[in-house]
Amino acid sequence: MTTTCPGRPPGFDGSVARLGATEPGIGPAWEDELRVVCPRPDSSSSRLCANGDPIEFAFVWPAGELRATCDPAPGAAPGARLERARAAGEGRLSVRQRAAVTRLADWAGGAGRYGGWVGSRLTAGQVTRKLYVEIVDAAPWQDWWPTGRLLWSPGSAVPASLAVMAGLDEVDGTLEVYFRVPRIHPDTLCELLSRAGLPPHRRALTAELARLTGQAVRGYLPGRDQGLSIVLAPDGHARALTWYTHAGMLFGPPARARAAYLAAGRRAGWPMETYARLTAADADQATPDHGLAGVRIDRDGGLASSITCGLRPPGGSRR
Repeated sequence: MTTTCPGRPPGFDGSVARLGATEPGIGPAWEDELRVVCPRPDSSSSRLCANGDPIEFAFVWPAGELRATCDPAPGAAPGARLERARAAGEGRLSVRQRAAVTRLADWAGGAGRYGGWVGSRLTAGQVTRKLYVEIVDAAPWQDWWPTGRLLWSPGSAVPASLAVMAGLDEVDGTLEVYFRVPRIHPDTLCELLSRAGLPPHRRALTAELARLTGQAVRGYLPGRDQGLSIVLAPDGHARALTWYTHAGMLFGPPARARAAYLAAGRRAGWPMETYARLTAADADQATPDHGLAGVRIDRDGGLASSITCGLRPPGGSRR
C-alpha cells in the first residue's frame, strides 16, 4: 500500500493511505477495488466531480458508512463511459435490473452528459457495487421500470423536476432515481413523502439541517440547486427519499463544511475518524472538495445525513 505524509495533497494514493491509517486492512481493500473500477484514478478530466476528480467518496451517518463512486473512463465520451460502467457493474444485477439498464442505454443512444458511473461499497471485507446510468432528457423515464409506471415521481408537486440518473443496487435489487428540482418548500417535501408512503417528517429534516448548519430553515429549503432521490423496491414501492444540495451553498468553502460535519458528528456520537482523516487539509491548508450534502428519510422513520468529497481541493476542470 502506498504511504503519504499527513500534509501531502491527498490525490488517490494519499487518500487510500489515509484510509489505511484509520483502520488497518481497509486501505488496501479499497485501493484494489478502486483501481479495478477506475483504471485512471489520478485523472483530472472526469465529469464526476466539479474539480475533475474521477473518484468521489460519500459518508453516511449515523452508521458512518463509507461509499465511493467512480468514473470508469475519465475523459471518454458518455457512450464509451457507460459501456465501461456496465462492464464493471452490471454482472450481478437481477434480470429485471439488466433489462432496465438496456432500455436506458437504448434511449441514450450514446448521447448525454455523463453516461454512467460505478459505485462501490466495502462491508465486512466484501465489495458490492451499484451501477449508475444517466437518464437523458428525452427519455420517457416514467414508463421504463419493468414493473410498469413508476409509482412515484415529484412531477405533479414539483413540475420542473427532471430525472437525471438511475442507480441499480446489486445487493437488494432496488432502483434509485435521482431528480434535479428547483428550490422546494418543506411543505412540498412533506407532500412528496406522503405520496411515496414515507413518514412525512419535514420537521425532522429541517431540524437536522439546522443542526448541521447552525441556522434555522425559514421558508424554502436552503440551496439554489437542489435534488431528490427515491429508492424503489423491486415491486415499485418507495423505501427512502433523500434531499440534496451542494455543500458550498450550505456551508461555504470545504473547510467550513468539514468543520460543521465534524462538530455535528461529535455532538451526536457519530464515528468521524475516517472522515476526519480523509478530508484533512494538505500542506497548503487546502481541504478536499466537498460535493453534495444530503438528508435521507427511510420508510421506518429513520434519518441519515450524508456528504460527498473528492480526492483533491477545488480547482481544475469543471463539469
